[in-house]
Amino acid sequence: MIPHRFNAKLFLLAVIGFILFFGSAQLAAYEKDDSMQPELAKPLVSKAQAIAAATQFLNNKYSALIVTDSSITYESSKALSAYLQKNNLTKSYKIKYNKLIPLDYWQVQIWDELSSTRYIVDVQMDQPRVFGWQTGEVPVLAVDEKADSTSESKARKTAEGFLKQEGYNLSSYEPNPAVINDKEYLLVFEQLKADIGDAKQKLSVRVYANDISAFHISFTIPEQDSSWISNQERYGQIMSLVSLLCMLIFAITALVLSIVRRKLISFSRGWLLTIIFLIISVVGTFNTLPSAGMKLGETNAQVYLIIYLIFTIGVNILLAAAVYFSLVTGVQMWQQQGWNPWPRWKEARFGTDVFYGMGRGYLICIFIIGVQQLLFLIAGKSFHAFAINDPGQSEYNMLWPALFPLLAWMAAISEEIIFRFFGIILFQKLVRFRFLAILIPSVIWALGHTSYSLYPSYTRLIEVTVLGFIFSYTFLRYGLITAIFTHAIMDSLLMGLSLLYSAEDSSYILIGIFYIALPALLAYSIRFLKRRSVPSEAAIP
Repeated sequence: MIPHRFNAKLFLLAVIGFILFFGSAQLAAYEKDDSMQPELAKPLVSKAQAIAAATQFLNNKYSALIVTDSSITYESSKALSAYLQKNNLTKSYKIKYNKLIPLDYWQVQIWDELSSTRYIVDVQMDQPRVFGWQTGEVPVLAVDEKADSTSESKARKTAEGFLKQEGYNLSSYEPNPAVINDKEYLLVFEQLKADIGDAKQKLSVRVYANDISAFHISFTIPEQDSSWISNQERYGQIMSLVSLLCMLIFAITALVLSIVRRKLISFSRGWLLTIIFLIISVVGTFNTLPSAGMKLGETNAQVYLIIYLIFTIGVNILLAAAVYFSLVTGVQMWQQQGWNPWPRWKEARFGTDVFYGMGRGYLICIFIIGVQQLLFLIAGKSFHAFAINDPGQSEYNMLWPALFPLLAWMAAISEEIIFRFFGIILFQKLVRFRFLAILIPSVIWALGHTSYSLYPSYTRLIEVTVLGFIFSYTFLRYGLITAIFTHAIMDSLLMGLSLLYSAEDSSYILIGIFYIALPALLAYSIRFLKRRSVPSEAAIP
């Protein structure tokens, strides 16, 4: 039995975090500012219903299909969403256009064996309505007229008739010159007058053999805004690449130091954490295949996926090596300073350290989330930072959404070991100034978080650097176990709540709760297995 000692200081810190979180959230709600909290309503249309709606639509249009395969992904009009958020137009857009042209939608891909055609169909998430479609290849149409007999005038007449039937007033649109691609006509009609900022609605219709082969609705955003958004995404990618290269340098440095100090280092340690990280990262790679495979229907798709898997798993193996050598080298460097931040299993206090590390983790996590919410509020007010939905990081685009929160442990293990456990002691020896020894790895860590869909791209650089100082203090004050638990609990809480919100059935609600409670279950289990602790050892400050 463990005496549950009350830590008044950390409890007060958690209370402060609680106040910061709800205070910032309430202030944002009072001012009706949701720029940092993009809304993605829970889909009223399930994936199965969306596939059924797409299949029915194609059957009605192209007669009977022989469907050999189908897939579905969650998609979002990211450029348009960013433009709307940047110019405070999101609410106006949703009132006027979201029922017609949703920002977030299901995209269904269907393969028809009869015509050897791949169809891509866009379906709304709030009702099973198709609002756009196209083909990967020119379809076999139920008409006798040959494609080469279709003139531009006939194609335009067909397109205009279709749009009028759909309820569009063509007097409000300007037709662009037709584009011919392999006997298929692309006709674009652009809105004469913009009514959502300076963005103009664009209707794209493809005509093949006097029939509609594709229809898509979009918005053309001003070039200035489009360039700004593209630049921000490019800056984020560059900063993420810099972070990855720095991690590689960390790994090489740790490897070299482990060779130089091999007589002082125990290479038998660190394998368990390394293997746990590698297993979760490989599972996470396979879990993101639907998102990575959005190009599945294109030429050489199988080759693309194989290359993606080989490259990503290769990177995971390199990161696992970085974790291992950072562990074995870092612990020796800290012990040389007279401190052991990573106790061994065979030490009598190990179970108690894990138990209290978990408890501290939950309390510090609440404080960090509160600080994060405050930073988002300040960023939104100071330089109009905003966020948009990102399908590439959504559990809707995962093979096994229930495994999504496991990534919390992958991030916690790798980032706390590389950037805190090894990074701080490395730079402390290089610069001999603790503030810089904390700042430099915190900035490098933050650079790796700038490719998220949050603009401007430096927003996360500032926010995550500040959080890096809190994680660094946690590590320096309480050691590696508490730092890993704090990080894992924070990410598990955020991912678990995301799973709760997006749950398609009640089982996901239970799974989300399980992941939030998992750190406590692990700590209790380890403490139960480690029965060598005595009451006097439980009172850890």
